Amino acid sequence: MQGRGIPASVVDDAVRNGTASPGRTPGTTRHRGANGTVVIVGQGGKVITAYQEATMDASTQANLILGAAGDYKAGTMSLSMLIWKVEGIVNVMDDPSFHMRWVSPAT
Repeated sequence: MQGRGIPASVVDDAVRNGTASPGRTPGTTRHRGANGTVVIVGQGGKVITAYQEATMDASTQANLILGAAGDYKAGTMSLSMLIWKVEGIVNVMDDPSFHMRWVSPAT
């Protein structure tokens, strides 16, 4: 994960001390560290991926969603891309705040 700028010690801390929840894929666990680092771990404890989550306020989220909806309405974005963007913008977690994942859709 150091290739992504996340030191191994930060990944280890997120797994050991972060909030664990079920991952999106069966058999995976999502660990969120105190500093916003998210680590996805598979069966057997193997790290699948790690990324830094950037916190956003509700106003910024609303503006991004409205912009994406406008692109969809104008015909410059497909429905599946709109859904992907909204899911990326509003990723509700265990805590009451909202977060955004800075990752690309699967191609």
